[in-house]
Amino acid sequence: MMHFFTSNIKHHNKVLIDFLEKIGVDSSKIQYLSNEKYCYGCYLYNSRLAIAIAFVLKSYKNTIVLHGQFNPFVWIFLYLGLVNTKNIKWIIWGGDLYPTKQESFFHNVYNYIKKQASKKIDFVYGFKYDCLNFKNINDKALYKQLFHPIPINWDKIDEINKIKKEDSTINILLGNSAELTNNFEEAIDVLSIYKNEENIKIYFPFSYGSYTNRHDEIIKKAKKVFGDKKIILIRDFMSMEQYLEFLGRMDIVLYANDRQEGVGTLVNAILLGKKVFVKKGTSTSFELRELEIEIFDFEDIKRLNYEKFISKNFNIFNNYNNVIKLTNKGMSSVWKNEFYVN
Repeated sequence: MMHFFTSNIKHHNKVLIDFLEKIGVDSSKIQYLSNEKYCYGCYLYNSRLAIAIAFVLKSYKNTIVLHGQFNPFVWIFLYLGLVNTKNIKWIIWGGDLYPTKQESFFHNVYNYIKKQASKKIDFVYGFKYDCLNFKNINDKALYKQLFHPIPINWDKIDEINKIKKEDSTINILLGNSAELTNNFEEAIDVLSIYKNEENIKIYFPFSYGSYTNRHDEIIKKAKKVFGDKKIILIRDFMSMEQYLEFLGRMDIVLYANDRQEGVGTLVNAILLGKKVFVKKGTSTSFELRELEIEIFDFEDIKRLNYEKFISKNFNIFNNYNNVIKLTNKGMSSVWKNEFYVN
């Protein structure tokens, strides 16, 4: 069995590669695309085409596990029938499942090829509702629910949870990155009903992901609605400990995403006792509710007065205990039992 990380996504790749090594996967069975060396013994490729060609060739002699499939060459080779699909299993990360939203000839062709190629993959892993969405594309496919490993600094979480908040400012985090799939402008519109509240600050986490002119427009809009002092732009990359301290200062984490995304941030936020809003109908919402984690619907915000919006009207202790199932503590044995022991 070989594990292919066919796209250069530094943060996610390193987390998963470290996890695979920790549970006993032979590093020589891990192949990935990057400009950095993550693990000793892993095979490294320096182009998307090179790793896609290797994926095709090795599919005839090995069971291949695809992690985070954002590589267009892989979809093209699958579409052209060059891959032995009987040996392919795909761990869906979230964004790799859904079509791109950009409207152009190239993106329309890419989405078509990706959808047709997906029909050739017969086994997937991932969030249950992502897998069910995949079955809408390929109804013959089999699936198994599998959560991505999320490393947690438990000592730091416990340390932060002991700190008592000293000021009355309500800090709101919008999304988890600069990715436009966070639907920042929609979130600004929804939150605008609280624009006259003096004690709020809204944070835009643009240090992770690509920053473009569009982000300048988003910040300009936010400042026009709420005023300069209430809008905080995050551009500096933080270490994990710094990020946890930052999350610890938040009161509300709000996701306007239309799909599963940024689950690691949500899990840490829930462990830190934060109030979480996500959109109804997303796989994130379904999975968290199935685990009996109390979250709130993004769509309901427009019907909430300010006091109800900021109130801690949920059981923090129960949320903490239930969300552990989504962390490495809860998932290591599941991954081992499924296919990761050599």
